[in-house]
Amino acid sequence: MRPARLGGLVLLILAGAARGAADPVAALASAQEPGAVRETALRLGGALERGCCFGRESEIAGLAAQRLAACPGDGAVVAALTAALAPVAEAVAIEEPALARRVFLELPLACLARRPEAWADYAPLPLELGPALLFHDPEAFAQALGRLLALARGGPGRAAAVLERLSALPAASPLPPLAPADLEALVQAAGNDLYRLPELFSRLPGRAGTQALLYLAERRNLSVPPELARWADAGAIRADALRALAGRDLDPQARGRLERLAADPDARVAAAARDLLRQAPGTGGEAPATDPRRSLQALAGGDRAARAEAARALARYLLARPADRQVRAALRRAAEHDPELWVRAQAWQGLLASRDEVFTWQRLLSRLRAGPGREEVLALLAAFETPVPSALVEGLPEALPGTLLALAAGTAAPRLRIEALRTARRAGEWAQDLLSRAYLPEEAARAAADRARARAFLERFGAATEPRVRTLLADPDAALRGEAAAWFVAIPAREPATAEALLAATEDPDPRVRGQAAMALAAVGAVPAGFGARLEARLGRGDADPDLAGALRRASAAALCADPAARPRLAAVVLHRAGDRALRQALAARCRLEAGAARALLEAAGEGLVRELTREEAPAADGGRLADALRRAEEDPPPWSLVARMTPAPVRDAWLLARARDPALDWRARWGLLRRLEGGGEPGVAEALQALLVAGVRADAVGPAEFLDIFGRLGYGAVRALAEAFADDPQALARAARLLERAADLASRRAAAGGGGGAGPPRPGAGDLPWIARQLQGAQAEPRRLGPLVRLLRLYALGQDPGLQRRAWEEGITPRLLEAMGRPGGCEAVRPALHSLLGRMVPPRCR
Repeated sequence: MRPARLGGLVLLILAGAARGAADPVAALASAQEPGAVRETALRLGGALERGCCFGRESEIAGLAAQRLAACPGDGAVVAALTAALAPVAEAVAIEEPALARRVFLELPLACLARRPEAWADYAPLPLELGPALLFHDPEAFAQALGRLLALARGGPGRAAAVLERLSALPAASPLPPLAPADLEALVQAAGNDLYRLPELFSRLPGRAGTQALLYLAERRNLSVPPELARWADAGAIRADALRALAGRDLDPQARGRLERLAADPDARVAAAARDLLRQAPGTGGEAPATDPRRSLQALAGGDRAARAEAARALARYLLARPADRQVRAALRRAAEHDPELWVRAQAWQGLLASRDEVFTWQRLLSRLRAGPGREEVLALLAAFETPVPSALVEGLPEALPGTLLALAAGTAAPRLRIEALRTARRAGEWAQDLLSRAYLPEEAARAAADRARARAFLERFGAATEPRVRTLLADPDAALRGEAAAWFVAIPAREPATAEALLAATEDPDPRVRGQAAMALAAVGAVPAGFGARLEARLGRGDADPDLAGALRRASAAALCADPAARPRLAAVVLHRAGDRALRQALAARCRLEAGAARALLEAAGEGLVRELTREEAPAADGGRLADALRRAEEDPPPWSLVARMTPAPVRDAWLLARARDPALDWRARWGLLRRLEGGGEPGVAEALQALLVAGVRADAVGPAEFLDIFGRLGYGAVRALAEAFADDPQALARAARLLERAADLASRRAAAGGGGGAGPPRPGAGDLPWIARQLQGAQAEPRRLGPLVRLLRLYALGQDPGLQRRAWEEGITPRLLEAMGRPGGCEAVRPALHSLLGRMVPPRCR
């Protein structure tokens, strides 16, 4: 060979080596020998960890797939390829899930099936890199996990390695469903990690997770290693599995298994099962009897207390299982024949709630109307336990209150009339209880239905009963008059005529009637014009009873609130501190104005209230000073505190926004007004706030505290408004981006100081992605705009949600950033977000 030609060949080889060193992906592609593949893969892994090769993740995975397809026998080569794939695993799963499935799952599992002895070489691929597919192809990961567990049974310690890896996944990572054989393999292999299984199984989705947790809870023969037994025994682990079921939907089969566990010999397991049954939707917080046999025996032959408790338990049981004939028959016998009133009442209550065909409301009504047996019916209804089941209120007949009030207004014995009136009132209180009853989060639909039903019932109940009870305020029997006044304490009056009757009753000869009437006046919902002045005159006449005088003062506040003719006086008290402190306290506690009256009050406030609000400083961070300020506001509420309690939030917000748009106010005064906003999501409010935000940022008048406290309620709409307003102004875009970064820093510092920093500036959601893609399309060729826009839009946050990562790729957001990266200045512009969007640990390395 000629020397010149030899020299050219050497130069060509050196040039190729230089290109390989500069491009580690090309070096891996050209490597042929196992040693070269291992070395180039290791160099590529190091380069990736330093921010190399963005946008080439799928190319790298394709090269690795070519090498793995042959199932190389050199474990060092497989380990090097695994190390090279690790930094780009999430990016490959985002960009090409099918390729990720092949490289991370299918190829290594196929190699393990061919060479089971190579577990240590190939298992790390599905164990370490396979979870990248959890959010992008969970079914594939589930199938692979089952195959991996089946392969793991062929060697010691392998299933434990799978469990250890699954336990190490982030708590937010969902797990795919597991077959019963896989669950058993994990239980058998858990060893000292047995205590982790309840938390691990709780991350399995839906019914699969429920079945897994119940499977673990039912394992009475759990074998706990001696090292672990010092800290947790089998009963504790089983009880933890049951507690992990909280909040899950339980089908009838699962409830049946829980009922059996409620009788478990281990007290901790039984208690956890009973707690779950108590929390299950539809029980109203009461645990239905899990086995009625004991209650049936107690109801048949126990003492008085045992029979009453048994009747209560069986009533709950029947409500959950209305088809149980044995329990229904036992309650019918108790309702008819038990000598104890409380037992009969519990039985009747359960039968009525379960819509029994024999023991019905109509049967009780007929006994009330017939005469004989009235006292028994009244005593039964008085003995009903509250809160009553919602099903009982739902079935309450409209005729019941009228029948009882007719009895109260009739010629029966005084004691019977009083008891009838009390019982009628109790029916209204049952419905009121539904409005304040607590429900579990999963019972939201039931809660809404119950409350709507209760409101409708109370509307009809009030319209039907209020006029009839009002006439009883003039009954000759003082005791009945007192009960009639007490009715309106429990069920507030809604008609102006009732307010007049109650005012007259405050001068009744009987002190109990006067006291009850005064308390009822404090809750009236409507009064006739001029009523406030008449009540003031009554208050001026005084009363020897100081409690009655206090009740009349509270009633005066209610009348001042409800009387349209008293609006000037109300404005003077609220805005100009007329009247005494007790009156303002009563207004703060009880006065709730309708929208029209609230607008009139705020208009009457004028500039004085604006000056008051803009002069008032924000509460001090010092805990003692803040506590003192709050105490003073409670003792004598200032004007805005009164206004905030008395007026609807939408009316206040509209007034604050209108005042904040006044160009005569400086920015500090505007922020002082807007800090008191309560809404923000309503269209009109949101648009006005967005306009003020844009104007404030343009004037460089918005600080991070103002952004968080005032404009944070706009959500991502605030970011959209700024991006669209400053689309052609790179400097303003940069100012807005810095504002959000400072706001994020402030939120972190507040949270660190225990001040409840919140979530910081808003993050984009799935609905924002098409809009973001359009914004980037217009800016990707201009790095001066693109850089601040990437920061302002908080694209980094998209990478913190695997679902949004994938959507960002599909919407073209990530590809546009990769494309912009190749332009001059583009790498620095996209650097803050690109690594997060691709699941890379480090930002791209910009030259």
